[in-house]
Amino acid sequence: MKSAKLRLALASGLFAGWIAWLGYLALPSTTPREVLSHAQFLVAPVTVVARIEGGDLGQPNTTVQIEEVCWPADKVGELAGRKVRIANLSRAVQGWTEPGLYILPLQASGADFQIAAVPRSPGYDRGAVRIYAAHPQNRQQLNHLPRPSAAP
Repeated sequence: MKSAKLRLALASGLFAGWIAWLGYLALPSTTPREVLSHAQFLVAPVTVVARIEGGDLGQPNTTVQIEEVCWPADKVGELAGRKVRIANLSRAVQGWTEPGLYILPLQASGADFQIAAVPRSPGYDRGAVRIYAAHPQNRQQLNHLPRPSAAP
């Protein structure tokens, strides 16, 4: 009888320890984590960090100031510091919260640019347009993304 009580106490202690460990691991993740769409960045020949200002009715202004060109390196001199128009920025309802710095995966659209749509992927609406806040966690993810092989 004593060995059964001892095993029960040991199992209960291990279970309580496991639950406490899981609770400890869950504490830092109280803020939602945003995950950059790898597929979206692979179809975007140009990726920039741009300052987006607020426009009418809480929508982002379609003219943005490019602060940094992430890739390709040959576009740095051409785009860094410029103001460009993003044709479909008003469709970027996913990711826009307030004026500030955002990571933008771009494609050329005539004289302007447009946000690259998320390609057909499980869990995403076809043609979803996403932008990402340029906070340190997203910048770290961006640094680990594979670069497109060739920019058109």
